[in-house]
Amino acid sequence: MAYIYIGYPSTIYLLSKIKSNPAKNYEFQPSISIIISVYNEEKLIQNKIDNLKSLNYPDDLIEVIIVTDGSNDSTASIVRKNSTIKLIESYERLGKAECVNRAVAAAHNDVLILMDVRQTVETNAINELVSNLSSDDVGAVSGELVYRESSDINQTTENASFYWKYEKMIRKAESIIGSVQGVTGALYAIKKELMPEIKKGTILDDVYVPMTVIKKGYRVLFEPEAIIYDDASVDESVERKRKIRTIAGNYQLMSMNKWLLSPFINPTFFQFFSHKVLRLMSPFFLAITLLTLVYLGVFASGVFYKLLLLFVVFVFVFTYMGSINIKFLSKIIKINHAFLQLNYYALLGCIEYVRNKDIYLWK
Repeated sequence: MAYIYIGYPSTIYLLSKIKSNPAKNYEFQPSISIIISVYNEEKLIQNKIDNLKSLNYPDDLIEVIIVTDGSNDSTASIVRKNSTIKLIESYERLGKAECVNRAVAAAHNDVLILMDVRQTVETNAINELVSNLSSDDVGAVSGELVYRESSDINQTTENASFYWKYEKMIRKAESIIGSVQGVTGALYAIKKELMPEIKKGTILDDVYVPMTVIKKGYRVLFEPEAIIYDDASVDESVERKRKIRTIAGNYQLMSMNKWLLSPFINPTFFQFFSHKVLRLMSPFFLAITLLTLVYLGVFASGVFYKLLLLFVVFVFVFTYMGSINIKFLSKIIKINHAFLQLNYYALLGCIEYVRNKDIYLWK
């Protein structure tokens, strides 16, 4: 447990201090195809189109392709009003993977930019992304998700924000020492020649795609200046659903692509195993740790384990039933809440993968 959450992040953070990413070339402006897959997004699609029009990138180098995944609202009709956008309609639910495959087949340009509909893309984000692709050994680049400041804050938003800051620290370090193990699905760039066909039903295309790029011998970078903005969810049920789907996607990914678990095939096996695989095992390690502590607290001689058990019980109680004004303990309680919630979602994600074969269809 200590290695998963402290040891590995600390190790790659220290290694990242002695290396650096390749220099960016802002004069490199290839033709790009922006790909967005949507399902019933009539409330958001026009805002996204307006956002794309505001990008600081030459219009004659941009192709926009929007794929509707069996939408039964007015999403497609809104897109049709914008004659510069290529619309691909699917009249049945196919899932994001198949929609992306169709868009890639229809794309004409050298670089693909994959986005989600909800987030707002910073005006200069595309330039920041593609400037990294000027290096021959770089195959894909991830943008950075930033949560907007909001007065509407609760424990769910705090947990999401804390987790994402922690995760970004790991991704930045992984990028510098070699390659990041997953990209931000809401914004990433990839050289078209390296884009794989995504297997139907794949949940985590934002992990599958970069890992196939890495397998081919190219680097996948994290670009902190390519910013997209989003609002942290204040609804615990929505955040739980998203996290469970992501965890289930990790199980699915390794089941469908067993080469990811081979140190002889996966060039970044150490990072992938430490970051992805062990994180999935965390709730089971946690259960063993807590059961062992209870046993030692009750049956071991001396007072050390008894005091440790009492402290853990104290933290658990105040995590879910109260608050405390002592700053140090208050910080521990907040971190503990995010930690326990993450592991709870990881357990539910494992269960969901086993029982729900249609989880790849986002609703």
